[in-house]
Amino acid sequence: MKFRLSIYLISLLVISSCGGGGGGGGGSPEPQVPSASITMSISSPQIYISQDLTINWSTSNATSCTASGDWSGTKAYQGQKLYHLLQLVKNHLLLLAKIQKEMRLLGL
Repeated sequence: MKFRLSIYLISLLVISSCGGGGGGGGGSPEPQVPSASITMSISSPQIYISQDLTINWSTSNATSCTASGDWSGTKAYQGQKLYHLLQLVKNHLLLLAKIQKEMRLLGL
């Protein structure tokens, strides 16, 4: 009898220390946070080297907008960037010429 009473008391202590069942709701469920998205487009699907290229972007449900690479830094939630393609090509060719010259000086 003493053994059964001890198990009964231990069971009561364990059950009471576990916090019991959940009871009914009462609180509001957590609101669903919509996913952020970005939409990008270019001014034309076919662009010649003498033309300009405009890149447009817009976001929805974003809390911040950060870019990396050539665009690194904080950006507006929507906007556009204009590129002069001919100037980009000239800059690229000048960079390649500089690298080629340095490689020759190094004997590579």
